[in-house]
Amino acid sequence: MRVYGYMRFSYAGKSDARASRTGEPIESVASVLYDPVRMARRFYLFENLCLPSLMAQTNQNFRMIVLASDIMPDVYKERLAAVTSDVPQIEILYSSAEHVTDAFNPRMAELVAGIAGPTAHFRLDDDDAIAASMVARLEAALGLAPQVRVVSFPNGLYLTHQDGQSYLLREYFPFIGIGLAFLNMPGQIQNPYQCKHAEVNRRYPAFSDPEPIGYIHSAHDSSDTVSRQKTKFLKMLTSNPNHDSRLTKAEIRAAVRDEFVGQTVASLMSVIRKASLIGTAQETTTASGPQQRLRS
Repeated sequence: MRVYGYMRFSYAGKSDARASRTGEPIESVASVLYDPVRMARRFYLFENLCLPSLMAQTNQNFRMIVLASDIMPDVYKERLAAVTSDVPQIEILYSSAEHVTDAFNPRMAELVAGIAGPTAHFRLDDDDAIAASMVARLEAALGLAPQVRVVSFPNGLYLTHQDGQSYLLREYFPFIGIGLAFLNMPGQIQNPYQCKHAEVNRRYPAFSDPEPIGYIHSAHDSSDTVSRQKTKFLKMLTSNPNHDSRLTKAEIRAAVRDEFVGQTVASLMSVIRKASLIGTAQETTTASGPQQRLRS
């Protein structure tokens, strides 16, 4: 096995997540992370957006380490175990480590011990999705090591619900965190959270492929960067007057069809709408599990 993924699932330790940078006691951080409405949204998007993209990978030879805190309430631990039970690539790691690196790196060292060649290590948030060909691309990219340390696929889709309307837009984000991967040579133990992803090309030799669709980036009221995302959304609309053109819509439909198995534009918009309504007076779903996804 040469490709490994890393995901935080409401991890209470320090990382680049907003809640962990406040300097507040872990009890205060936990009260924010494990708020029932927030957790309902995170589970809904994890089950309906993130997990399907992992299960649809054309190359199934990968391991995904899902990091959660050992202080996570048992009800969420049980649900996390239940919803991932059919995905053999997923390993849940509970940790009391103060920092995400102290949680991931010891396990990484165990996983790659004895592997003679380079390995790829990518990151993914629990409310986003990667293209079905992502693992295959990362395995192919191993041929770039050791000259290249970081691999990125900046071309993707932006899924959001704003002012009562759902949108699926084209997005181009150089060195976005979704799918960002370190190519580690034997003896190198470095996870993809050990960098500022938007500036990683300033520190390491990097390869960026702008052509294929790499991800779906979701933005909602439980996003870590919710205020920034609202500004970003308005800029995306004003800077791209053709976002709603027939050609752009056709390109988006083709990207969803080719890289996000079982999803359609309509099903993705339904997912983000329902996630955004959780905990509101307009809520129309209990978010108790995956919705019935439309087929292309």
